[in-house]
Amino acid sequence: MDRRQRKTREAIFRAFIELLSKKSFDRITVGEIIEGADVGRATFYSHFETKDFLLKELCEDLFCHIFDAAGGERLERWGDYILIRPDPQIIWKGQRKDPRWKKAHGVYRRVGGGGSWVVNNMPEEWCVNYGDFTFKLRPMGFKHTGLFPEQATNWDWASSAIRKSIAAGHEQPKVLNLFAYTGGATVACAKAGASLCHVDA
Repeated sequence: MDRRQRKTREAIFRAFIELLSKKSFDRITVGEIIEGADVGRATFYSHFETKDFLLKELCEDLFCHIFDAAGGERLERWGDYILIRPDPQIIWKGQRKDPRWKKAHGVYRRVGGGGSWVVNNMPEEWCVNYGDFTFKLRPMGFKHTGLFPEQATNWDWASSAIRKSIAAGHEQPKVLNLFAYTGGATVACAKAGASLCHVDA
């Protein structure tokens, strides 16, 4: 997929996410999506067979980093590297049939109130891409990598709202990002043209 195709796909995703914030999936039409994305119907169907397929692709795009989950742990892809991290919400045992469970580049093991990484060819830091953004990841001593990709839909929604406000001639939007942590939303809003205050709790 070339850069132009990626930008078209991202525009369709953004339009779809904005519509989902206003109405239910069943009430959204392809016509509304292509109008919001400013693309032709043929272009839409060259990327997505149906509206249902668009929803499936959006979910996979947002959560494609998770391969499997079982026994309190998640098997994830972060760019070129596979990690295993604990997650207290994963209460089922599961079969762990995916062979990547045995090939992870890094495994976070809890010890008492903390924990540490068991490293198998995992670098100290590396980069991953999302749309026009490049994020540098660095696994930390409390299991995190420095990014929460499940928040990407919020980055897209905020960016779209800011761009539309500016295009409508309003003054520069001001955004206060509380408990912002690593700042994916902060970066997205700043790139869209907002004035930012980033507060990391």
